[in-house]
Amino acid sequence: TYEWRLIDGGRLLPSGRSSMVGVIFKNNFVVFGGYDGREVLSDFYRFPLDPLSPPPSTLLTNLLSLQAPTPLSDAVFIVEGRIMHSSRALLACRSDHFRALFFGGLKEANDRENKPIPIEGIRHEVFAALLDYLHTDCLPAGLSWPFLVELMVAAERRCACSILYNE
Repeated sequence: TYEWRLIDGGRLLPSGRSSMVGVIFKNNFVVFGGYDGREVLSDFYRFPLDPLSPPPSTLLTNLLSLQAPTPLSDAVFIVEGRIMHSSRALLACRSDHFRALFFGGLKEANDRENKPIPIEGIRHEVFAALLDYLHTDCLPAGLSWPFLVELMVAAERRCACSILYNE
């Protein structure tokens, strides 16, 4: 009939072989032919594949975890008398201000004791929102206009200006 149709081979598995052709096609692994050491084979096998779903991303959670006191959070700030943590490398990647602070010629660049860096002229909540943004590229919904203005000023002072244009 010159029509392709599936032949149910039950649980038959192909014999050992080399030089076969294998391809993924529509959630199937298809094997054709090969050589078993004695003869050239022209058989055809189809193995259905279960669709794979990637696990949910943990990137944002992992990045936010850098704000907890862990060995990876090597930047310590003190804002309004409260300690805050972050990652020097992450902050340096996201802001020229923090790159200069941690990897330039400033005294904080050589401080390996993680002495808290005092942050003046900014409220704790605003600096926390700035760190959240630098860690995740997201701002929470429903921020008030006065808070957003404070956040934009803080972002501009710390060279995190993408917050001014993206949100």
